[in-house]
Amino acid sequence: MSTLHDALKWLRPKPFSEVPLEDLGTWMSDVFAQSEVAVNSVPHPPGGTDFASSKRSRNDANGATCAAEMTVSEARPPPVDPAHEELKKSWGKPLKVGDNPLGITVYKMAGADRHGSWFARKSIHEGLGFTKWKKAIQREFAESLAVEGGPGSGCVRGIGGDRRLEQRTVEGVGEMEVLQLSAQFPGPTSPREFITLLLTSDNALTEKSKPHMTPLDEALNQVPRHYMVVSIPTEHPEAPPRDSQGLVMGQYESIEMIREIPLRKDSASEDDPETNPVEWIMITRSDPGGGIPRFMVDRGTPGSIVADTKKFLDWACARDHVPDPEEGIDPDEVAALTSGTGNEKGEIYDAAAGNAHGAGVGTSIADRPQSIPHTRTTSAESSTGSRNSGLVSGLTTALGNGIQSYAPQSVASYLQPSPQPVSPASTESTESETSSLHSFTSAQQWTTATEHGSKKAPLERLDPGTANNSSSSLGASSSKSATPSSQKTPYDKELAKLDSKRAALEAKLQRAREKEASRSEANTAREEREKKKAQEKYEKEVAKLAAKREKEQKKMLDRRRKDEGKRDADRFKRERDEAKARADVAEMEVKLLRDQVRELQKENTVLVQAMGRSEEGRAVLKNVADEIGAGSDAGSAKSRASR
Repeated sequence: MSTLHDALKWLRPKPFSEVPLEDLGTWMSDVFAQSEVAVNSVPHPPGGTDFASSKRSRNDANGATCAAEMTVSEARPPPVDPAHEELKKSWGKPLKVGDNPLGITVYKMAGADRHGSWFARKSIHEGLGFTKWKKAIQREFAESLAVEGGPGSGCVRGIGGDRRLEQRTVEGVGEMEVLQLSAQFPGPTSPREFITLLLTSDNALTEKSKPHMTPLDEALNQVPRHYMVVSIPTEHPEAPPRDSQGLVMGQYESIEMIREIPLRKDSASEDDPETNPVEWIMITRSDPGGGIPRFMVDRGTPGSIVADTKKFLDWACARDHVPDPEEGIDPDEVAALTSGTGNEKGEIYDAAAGNAHGAGVGTSIADRPQSIPHTRTTSAESSTGSRNSGLVSGLTTALGNGIQSYAPQSVASYLQPSPQPVSPASTESTESETSSLHSFTSAQQWTTATEHGSKKAPLERLDPGTANNSSSSLGASSSKSATPSSQKTPYDKELAKLDSKRAALEAKLQRAREKEASRSEANTAREEREKKKAQEKYEKEVAKLAAKREKEQKKMLDRRRKDEGKRDADRFKRERDEAKARADVAEMEVKLLRDQVRELQKENTVLVQAMGRSEEGRAVLKNVADEIGAGSDAGSAKSRASR
């Protein structure tokens, strides 16, 4: 497991000033090598068919038009380097998640650096070819940079691009970018910003990711097609914190990779490599900032990264054609795709869940006007209610669902509800004229201009040949009921049709606004209930902790009293034993002294008797008695004198 944690250390925040630009290729190769260790450590989804026996579930390339039409593949990738295979044990068993129609497996692993747990997801799909999938990932942030608006505008999975601060390509290795990103949180929570060092490559895997099994066809014995995105938090001198604009700085670390599973071709219909299953892997960890508790982030991450996959697949599958990364980006087309109205090719994506109302090209959000252009009012209004539903409610209710982000998605996809599939038929015009005046876009422009009180705007969009008739045409439009149909010019008929379409659009817009208003009220009520529930749960937890603390304090006081009583008893016993020992010694001394006194008395008696038998002895005894008497008299006199 230490090998895996060492590899994940390369995702830790790194100031851009510490990026070795003079030897960028070597550093990027090292990052991709460690990321390869990480992605190969994620276990396969349970079940499925062994690689040697795997077959395709469908033979149509890019046949899915939304996430619901994707097929969960039973195919499993071949084994890779044995050392990498051994790391799969580090993730343990899959977590239980709720609604999971895309067959996504989620794993959790405790971090080894006190910065939170790591989460991983893996799924295998058919219905979206590798090439189109890769282009969609490459265009995701690029297209959000081309949309104008507030935080998170133009996003697909919750985080939108504001500015590209750096961009460098290392031939044969990959591309390095520094992006200033943002995500819109629902009020009253502040929006977030992220400065991300983004490394991408389709040459990130090494020989260790080749199939390690025999026998194996020579055509399959190679590193499979893949595309890897590594996100590292960074700091850049051109992107100071935007806290004065109300944005809170967050961080996320992530690795995301798609990898083709090249199956054996059993028939001519399987020659197209775009029909091969695609393995989708992501490893992430995030810190949304602003004091959000780590346990809340961890609690909400599994469900939100599952919902995140649907958002991206709905967006990618809905496009008939995904341009190459180097192709230019048309802001109007991006706005049409992200607003759900569709572009000229009929490609549609409902970005209400993606919080898409625009983010300017090469400009900071801090430099942009706070108001949203009128032409985006419908999109913004329709996304407001959606932003406050789904996973977003988890944030406003004590952040119960955690935080997600683009590659980690533990920061921002949790901010947005899951996009709902949009039927192409719902945005088609009721009429199929070839004239541009009959398109939805032209009708919408005419409606917008009229709402602003200007009737010149639609005329400026007409052919020069008809512009000279503008005044009379407008007059005819206002009094068309009095003009015989035989005298109406083609332009009058066009205006009449536009009037009809305008009325239909206004009715549709009104219904949509009423629906969004009711949905917003329902979301607000639900948020209030969830907030109250979270508050009650919080108070219950606080009360439980207070009771536990009181109980522990009582136990500590009881233990202290018990220890003090034991110490006092030990002290009393020790003092008693010492006193008894001294008494025994004194008793023995007294006994010895008494014995000595008795012996001396006996010796004295014998001595006196012996001396009393002779004259000399009696004289000596008399002198001794006199001296004793004299001493006694002197002592008495001295005593009297002292008195």
